[in-house]
Amino acid sequence: MMTKPYGNYDKEPVKRIESCQAYEGYGPITEAILRAAKDNENPVIVLETYTQVDTGEILEGLAGLNARVFHARDCMVSDREYQERIRPYVTDDRVFGIMNTLNIQDFYRPDQVEKMREEIAHAKGTALVIGVGASLVCQGDVLIYADLARWEIQRRFAAGAPNWKATMRRRISWQSLSRDFLWNGAWLTVSSAGCLRRSIFCWTPTGGGSPKWCAGTGFGRDLRNSAASPSAWCLLL
Repeated sequence: MMTKPYGNYDKEPVKRIESCQAYEGYGPITEAILRAAKDNENPVIVLETYTQVDTGEILEGLAGLNARVFHARDCMVSDREYQERIRPYVTDDRVFGIMNTLNIQDFYRPDQVEKMREEIAHAKGTALVIGVGASLVCQGDVLIYADLARWEIQRRFAAGAPNWKATMRRRISWQSLSRDFLWNGAWLTVSSAGCLRRSIFCWTPTGGGSPKWCAGTGFGRDLRNSAASPSAWCLLL
């Protein structure tokens, strides 16, 4: 009986994205945002981010928007309250935590959210709502989702970055990664799924001043097509 020899496995699969516009660098990205918002007299741009995304770098890069900035973090509970509320469900296990019904919305103060919505509604010119939970504050006219690769998050932990809603800096450890996977990752995966379906643009700001992004509608369509293919894939922008 003859057997088919091996050697037909693609070790470096690539899935080309053909149906969406891609951008690189803050200049082209700023221009694309302005074009998307040009039909609104006082446009509201919502930039939802994953944890560990450097919003300071983004704001510096998008200075050309001349926008009034609203930080979603100002609507959240304090870091201390956040720690206290998740403490009963955090274990010493490297993998598992305790299942619970908490979600990202539980850590935003309704009174502060309503106050920020009123300020945004009365803002003149361009308003930019940015940060984790920005899309919970308001829908806006342009929705952008800034994601971050898992390897990049691990790299930032290795460089001393603290966990989300934590101020302690330490060397990378299984506690840092476990908390990010079990807590931040679980909540934000659900949140990001909704953003990917509705966003106009998807963004990967990995640092270095040269972020890459693409139109969200085309990205979502190609993502669904790629997920249905039998082989592993990566994006070539």
